Amino acid sequence: MCIRDSTSKSLRERGSRLGDIIHSGPVFAGAPESNWPDVAPFPGAVGTTYTEFRLANATRPGVIYVGGNDGMLHAFSQANGTELLGYVPNALYSTDALDGLHYLTDAAYAHRYTVDLTASIADAYVKTSIAGSASWKTVLVGGLRGGGRGLFALDVTNPGNFSESGGNPAKIVMWEFTSTDDPDLGHTFSRPSIVPLEGPSNTIRWAAIFGNGYNDLGSGEAKLFVVFLEGGLDGTWTSGTDYIEISTEVGTTTGRNGLATPAVVDTDGDSFADRVYAGDLQGNMWAFDLSGANTGNWKVAYKQGSTPKPLFTTPANQQVTSTPVIVRNSNIPTSASNAPNTLVVFGTGQYLTSGDVTTTDTQSMYGVWDSGTRELDQSDLVRQDIGYGSTTGGVLGRTLTDNAVDYASDH
Repeated sequence: MCIRDSTSKSLRERGSRLGDIIHSGPVFAGAPESNWPDVAPFPGAVGTTYTEFRLANATRPGVIYVGGNDGMLHAFSQANGTELLGYVPNALYSTDALDGLHYLTDAAYAHRYTVDLTASIADAYVKTSIAGSASWKTVLVGGLRGGGRGLFALDVTNPGNFSESGGNPAKIVMWEFTSTDDPDLGHTFSRPSIVPLEGPSNTIRWAAIFGNGYNDLGSGEAKLFVVFLEGGLDGTWTSGTDYIEISTEVGTTTGRNGLATPAVVDTDGDSFADRVYAGDLQGNMWAFDLSGANTGNWKVAYKQGSTPKPLFTTPANQQVTSTPVIVRNSNIPTSASNAPNTLVVFGTGQYLTSGDVTTTDTQSMYGVWDSGTRELDQSDLVRQDIGYGSTTGGVLGRTLTDNAVDYASDH
């Protein structure tokens, strides 16, 4: 498609209908594939179970969702590639001359990121409108990444609702959550996890969990957001009720910090997410405790007095911008004295600013043990070195030391 004024040539010529897709990876949704149980606290009555939902949607057509820097989240048919939906988040609308989607037509246009985050999709038992009742739905939560400070939730249960002739936007759009709702939300580089959390009286509250991202307009502190999927259905957001904000208290308005994409885990096997791990721009790896139904008790897992403490802190200039990998520590049996007994594995470094292209700062890979007792430091580690030489069989390649770890004294 060419967008131009054939007389004045005042509009930019474009060579295609689809904008560039850079950081947003494609996400597929077809027939439901989760394994949520059909017993309490999950719905167990006839007509409400996940098994029934899965069977009813067993032939649901496949759809591929991906964000483009043309300002839209796109939905494409798996069967023939036809575009089924182009959703433009409200946060991208603007009347400014050099902002908004109309800027894409400007002859002097310089590339801008817009809908650049990889979306997350999950099945959840929720209401998707104020007037509706709870049922199993397939929910998509996407965001802007470098394109802005905002996320959005869509009900993508029924691709038939995407039709302009028969569709109703109210059936699709659940909410948007932006820095206008909370200035502590930065550029949404953090990809959400959609998970069940323990609610009052053995119920479930479904939420999207993500870090506050970078370059916020609020306190500058790295923060974890827990946004309940039903929280913004009325168009307003109330902190402490519709969403929970947990601060690490690290970062200032003159030295802004930011929390990266978290890893969310269920450490005790009860199907509720209860622990979250995420790194920040100051090299801290944080553990958050989301156990129990009382949201007032959700907090940073480690503290010194009333001051939050990270699980681990790297040396200077080792930012943590990637999601950690969490595995059970199989070297030690899990017990009440070492729970959650997880190994948190992550690398350091960032590629966010122009200076990152030429930096020569040393970066590292870390594996630290969260034994539920205290925060860790460099003295708790056993060093392993990555080298270059002959491996087993005489093949030239990377080598890695295998120095023993004593979990009685090392972490």
